Amino acid sequence: MEGRYLHVLAAGLTDVGKARHHNEDNILVRQDLGIFLVSDGMGGHNAGEVASALTIASVRNFFEATTLEDFAESDSEEIMAGARRVAAAVQKANRDVHEISTTHPKHRGMGCTLVMLYLQPPVVHIAHLGDSRCYRIRGGKIQPLTRDHTLINDILALKPDISDDDLAHLPKNIVTRAVGIEPTVQFDVLTEEFEFGDIYLLCSDGLTGMLSEPKILETITETPDPAQATTRLIQLANDAGGLDNISAVVLRLDLIEDSNLITQPLPAAPSVSAEVPAAASTPIAPAEDLVPAEPSAPPSEPVAPAPSHVS
Repeated sequence: MEGRYLHVLAAGLTDVGKARHHNEDNILVRQDLGIFLVSDGMGGHNAGEVASALTIASVRNFFEATTLEDFAESDSEEIMAGARRVAAAVQKANRDVHEISTTHPKHRGMGCTLVMLYLQPPVVHIAHLGDSRCYRIRGGKIQPLTRDHTLINDILALKPDISDDDLAHLPKNIVTRAVGIEPTVQFDVLTEEFEFGDIYLLCSDGLTGMLSEPKILETITETPDPAQATTRLIQLANDAGGLDNISAVVLRLDLIEDSNLITQPLPAAPSVSAEVPAAASTPIAPAEDLVPAEPSAPPSEPVAPAPSHVS
């Protein structure tokens, strides 16, 4: 069988860093389900670790128990079904964390960030809450695909002309949206077509607080293997101080040709409207999966950011 194939390769790593006594970050790289996720916990001794671990488990269990067909309203809505599945998974995780937070005193007030990527060829769905980020590297350039849900960004959105002096007096690293803080949560989701050669990075602020975007770009482009890239990124963040827990998941989408591979066809991309409910999380093909490539359809539209909840 001859043709063009998408080769998916991913790896993730988390580290306690140099300044913290325990790691409240958790990551998920489930190639069989297609889920890639980073979660950074918050909320007191051990509570943040519980929140992020519970979020990971809730999303994983949800994807194990559901299929795309469960969320498709018609045969032509496969891409939209993926976004709906993502939205439902995040809301389920939020309810799970909020329930534990409100019924167990030692975990009261806990929460966590979430950034997730779901590969549904020929598109990816990217969703997030908080200040964990997703970057895309394409054509030698790095681009953030998420906008931090922080107090400073929220104020900048409301008052773009605020002075540098006033901005400098605002508290740093105050997250205004997180999993588990409220009974329901609003979050951002982006659906876009990927291109062969794209590299995606999901990471906690323990990485971005230590390394600049140019340094992240340089490291990933010079280290083609995702496992080696995540190891190198965390090493560099620790070398720069390691002031927080550090997590990174790297995903590569490459084009290859191999006539001896038996694969499933890559579906064409239907149009995606901008009416998808705010969502987060999504599945990806197994790391070594290969699927034939079809001509790409017009790029899908990003979903508008949802209003924030202050934690």
